[in-house]
This record gives sequence, structure tokens and C-alpha cells, in this order.
Amino acid sequence: MSDSTEQNDPAPPLPPPPPPSGTGAAAPQIPQQVIIKQGPGCWKIGGIVVAVLAVLGLIGGGCTVLLGVATVQSIDQAVLESVGLADTTDFTLEVTGCDADPFFSASATGTITNTSDTERAFQIKVKFTNPDGSLISTDSDFTDKLNPGQSTGWRVVSFSGNDATPGFLCDVTEVSNSIFGS
Repeated sequence: MSDSTEQNDPAPPLPPPPPPSGTGAAAPQIPQQVIIKQGPGCWKIGGIVVAVLAVLGLIGGGCTVLLGVATVQSIDQAVLESVGLADTTDFTLEVTGCDADPFFSASATGTITNTSDTERAFQIKVKFTNPDGSLISTDSDFTDKLNPGQSTGWRVVSFSGNDATPGFLCDVTEVSNSIFGS
């Protein structure tokens, strides 16, 4: 009986085959399957992502626009305070003389006071005309930077030659802020 029992025993398991060697053909690899989920759930998630990005874009864009407007306004104000027409509340101006100059045709003199609350330099433009209204020239002078409350003298000279006739007029036509003051 022992002979028959030995015949019914199963055979021992075979060892796994050796890995393929580098010199032979590679064993075929089974590609991984990629499953793309489709359906209403994906559309909902996609819609939520797009909505969040849109809201963030609007909020971010709105902040950028508001900051941009504020920055442009402050730059505009700084430029106007540096080179634009001076506000009449930022200075007082006095013309003290309108005379013929022995070397030039006409000159105007005066004083200007900085009445603003910041340091400023000014450009004073003067129009010189003959009594008949004919233009002699339009010229200007620049002041140094003046602290609030500080005054300085100015002198505008016409370099047009000797076109002025006795009784010519000197009119200050414009006072501007200037970046040229030291």
C-alpha cells in the first residue's frame, strides 16, 4: 500500500523561471490601463475649479485695478507738483520792476514766496510787449527750491535784442512748479 500512496502525492512545485537576461529578448510587459472617469461628477468638479479661478481672478484683478488707479493718481499728483502749473494757493508773487536793461531789451523782477506745505521750486514766465501790443518776447526764470514760507527774488530777462520801445509792459503769464531748482 505504501507504493500506491506514494503515487498519489502531488509533485513538488517548480521554481519560478529565471528573470530574462540582458542578451535575450525582453519579456513582454503588460501596459497599465488608465481609466478616465467620465460623467456628471467630473463636469461638476471642473465647473467648481473654473468658478473658483474666476472669482480669484476678479478679486485679484479688482485689487490690481484699484491699486493701479491709486498709484497712477499719486504719480500724477507728484508730477503736477514737480512740473505742472502751480496752484495759486502754493505761492504769492510780486512784480517789483519792469525796466529796460542796458545789455538786453527788457527785464522784469520780483519776489515769490512758497505758501504751500512742501518744498517747491518755481518757474516764472513773463510776456514782454510794446505799448502797441506787439510781442517783444516771452521768457522765464527758475527759482531754487523753497521751503514752506521761504521767499526769493527772481529776474526774467528778454533776449530778443533791442525790440522794446519805451513804455513796454511786463506781464507774468504763468507760474509753474519746477524740477530744476537746487
